[in-house]
Amino acid sequence: MPFLLFDESALALRVSNIIAILLLFLTGFAFGLYVGRPWQTGMLMVLIGIALVAIAFVLGG
Repeated sequence: MPFLLFDESALALRVSNIIAILLLFLTGFAFGLYVGRPWQTGMLMVLIGIALVAIAFVLGG
């Protein structure tokens, strides 16, 4: 969706990454409610997501 809203592809990519990280946190938080540690699970999912985004950025993505 960000690629349809923004003319600059770099900005759209960053907005897309932010949305993906937010969704990772929400998914991790929801899963963490069942496990018993929602904040820790949500933050772990975010850290994994940031690591994956950083790897993609380094590789030219």
